[in-house]
Amino acid sequence: PDYVGTKRKHVDVDVLEYKVAHDAENLYIYVRSQGQIGHSNIGPEKGDKKTRAGRFYITVAIDVDQNDETGYSLYEGGTFPNSGGYDMNVEIEWYNGEFNTGMYMNKCCLDEAELLTNFKTLTQGKYEEGNDGPYPAGYHTIKKGQYDYYPQWVYHENGTLTFVVDRGPIVHGVLTGNLSEDGHQLEMKVPYIGFLKDQHGEAIAAPGKVFDICISLQASGELAGDGEWAGDGTIPIEGYKLD
Repeated sequence: PDYVGTKRKHVDVDVLEYKVAHDAENLYIYVRSQGQIGHSNIGPEKGDKKTRAGRFYITVAIDVDQNDETGYSLYEGGTFPNSGGYDMNVEIEWYNGEFNTGMYMNKCCLDEAELLTNFKTLTQGKYEEGNDGPYPAGYHTIKKGQYDYYPQWVYHENGTLTFVVDRGPIVHGVLTGNLSEDGHQLEMKVPYIGFLKDQHGEAIAAPGKVFDICISLQASGELAGDGEWAGDGTIPIEGYKLD
């Protein structure tokens, strides 16, 4: 779809500036917002859209293989301007007024069967439905996908991963974020190791790899004027080399 603008009635998601940097082991994402990043309403899990517990996300969509035919397109998740080929997301979620999870996501599944296959390969075949982990980390497949089917995991320093879902429970791992005192700026640290390996046994993030990267902020509507979800996407940073 053509770019039709992004809903930004919620000032906390209004992106003013964004940057990417890296070192030998980590990708760094910087973003500055007009409002407060990570700002989410404190309230009950269930309730009306003005009083319930709120959510806030920084989403970094990454084309890891320079192939627009793999992964998903941004419009599938409601992010504009649209572009395609994004194989993975890395995200931080804040929920009910606090940091919830820093996670990695595979966005290369087309249906439930492919999703289950990735759950199994991500855990060296040890995945059991209903058990979030931790599991020994395995690999995942980079191929054509769609937005609705994805595993998301927290990677731990001991080489294990735990599967997570939105709104908790809280799980901490190697992917972290530091907010400025006023909440307007965030630096996100994304260790390469948490991207894991692909189906060919190759590290997905490593020196020499080239990424396309798109950064966005999203928030549920409890703190917005109209009570609706809002988000702000950015123009992708293309051909970013981890040299």
